[in-house]
Order: sequence, then structure tokens, then C-alpha cells
Amino acid sequence: MSEIGDTLKRLRTAAGFSQPEVAALFAERGLPVHFTAISKWEKGNTQPNAEQLLLLCGLYDVRDLTEFGATEKLNQTGLQRLREYDSLLRGDKRFIVQKTRAIRLFDLPASAGLGNYADSDDFEEIEVPEDEVPSDADYCVRVSGDSMEPLYHDGEIVYVAECDVVSVGDVGIFALNGDMFIKRLGKGKLVSENKEYAPIVLREYDDVRTFGRVVG
Repeated sequence: MSEIGDTLKRLRTAAGFSQPEVAALFAERGLPVHFTAISKWEKGNTQPNAEQLLLLCGLYDVRDLTEFGATEKLNQTGLQRLREYDSLLRGDKRFIVQKTRAIRLFDLPASAGLGNYADSDDFEEIEVPEDEVPSDADYCVRVSGDSMEPLYHDGEIVYVAECDVVSVGDVGIFALNGDMFIKRLGKGKLVSENKEYAPIVLREYDDVRTFGRVVG
């Protein structure tokens, strides 16, 4: 068994993972490998590439690449370069194990155009990077139409904090007489960001409900 392979096995065992579990985690992060590849790495038959190694470091909580050994031929400058390389890679999101959060994405879009009939609680639960979701977001919706451009674009997912009241000036998710909208609340009206769309004046007999405030 090679020094690196022995270290990989020791780190995996210490982290409490089986080889199939590590393979499953690789697949979740978009780098699918068969568990037999992990076995070959640990036996020293093959070695992970740089991207795979950095993912293993994240899974096994390795803070310093010199822990893998094979550095006895490096002088102090070489060791410093290795640490710098480690630091650079950890600053690149492509190589970082990111924490994710499950959040509801509603199938029925909040219209950013002329409004869509809203009579559905259908949603799917999606996993998104934790650091990209506002902490106060309760669910998300997909924008439909261009009336909120350039702030929000057609097809974009926006995050919403669930509430039944928003302040004037806030962007919210509203139901107006059964149609869903993402709009900015004005004084007695719902306002689009796109100036080609006239404000929707709220009348006394309108049925207006607020479903949340857009937070991201």
C-alpha cells in the first residue's frame, strides 16, 4: 500500500465513511466515481486527480495537504508553495464541499407579467448551497415574465420570507383576485420595475393577499 493510499484509508475510516458512502458523496457533488476507484486509490494502484483529492480533503476535514506525506523531498520553499496551492484551491468553489439547504420551490410561478392563476400548493424540494440562500427565506418561486426586469429576470428563482404584510417599497409575492404577482408594493398599487408596465391600482373591492417578502 502506498503512503498516500494508506493515508486516504486512515482518513476515511476516521471520518466514519465506507467506500460506497464516499462514492455516493462524490456523485452528489457532480464528480461520480465508482467505489472500486476509491479502493484502488487506497491500495495505491491509482491516485485521485487534483479535483478528486480536494473533494476528499473536504469530506475528511483535511486542513493541510502535507498530511498526505510524500513531502520529505520538499524544502521549506516547496512546502510553502504547497500550502499556497492548498489555500488557492480552497478559495475556489469548484473544489469546496459546500453545505446545502433544502427549500421549497413552488411549481406555479409568481407572474412578473400579466398574472397567473394561483390555485396550487404543488412544489418540489430542492437542494441549494447554504451560503446562497438568505437565512430568513422560507421558500422560493420562479419568476415568469419580464415586468420586474432588470431587478429579476424571466425564469430566475427568488427567495421569499413568508409573511402576510410587507412595507411600502418592499418587493413581495401577491395574489390579486386569484392571479399571482411578484411586484413592489406602492401606496395603493403594485409596481413593476420595467417601466413598460403600468402600475396595478388596488381598488376597494379587490381581493389582495400577501404571501411573502422577496429577500433574495
